[in-house]
Amino acid sequence: MVGDVVITFETIFDTVRREKELFELQKLDKSFFSDTSFYLAEKLRMLEAGDDVVREHLIIQVANIKKLIHELYFRREKKIVDIAINKSRTNAVIDTSNMLPDERRLYEGLVGILSTFRTSFVDGMLNARAVQKQGVLVKFLAHVDSFIGKELEEYGPFEQNQLVRLPQEIASLLVSNGKAIETGE
Repeated sequence: MVGDVVITFETIFDTVRREKELFELQKLDKSFFSDTSFYLAEKLRMLEAGDDVVREHLIIQVANIKKLIHELYFRREKKIVDIAINKSRTNAVIDTSNMLPDERRLYEGLVGILSTFRTSFVDGMLNARAVQKQGVLVKFLAHVDSFIGKELEEYGPFEQNQLVRLPQEIASLLVSNGKAIETGE
């Protein structure tokens, strides 16, 4: 034992059970994972030194401990991801007191990434809609390959008879080159 909690197979099992049954992220002793790692290392040392009967029992116990540790980690990870998504969407005040220091770093990183991506994606979509509403509706007279506008935005490809709302300058250029006609809408 390194921290305040004596780690046994039962404490690991109970911890996983609580994390599984309860919606909220459960409070763990800050040294829980390091204590569990120490406990597992002790079991592995016993496995090396034990006789065949003890070894058979320890092999099963070590495998079960590893499964429980994986399950605990993945359950906590999922809860942290869900909390980060909620925070990035709502900017609500979130209680992170049950997160371990490494988990808090994961959470903060996820919130930052999700918020940045959401902002750039939504802003991009809203700006694209604004451009579409301000543009001119044209009908293509023939197939036109994709091309790059002066702001380095990509347009196309477009097919014959396709209706598209484009910025005034691009629509005028396509009309003057005989590739499209304005529909007047």
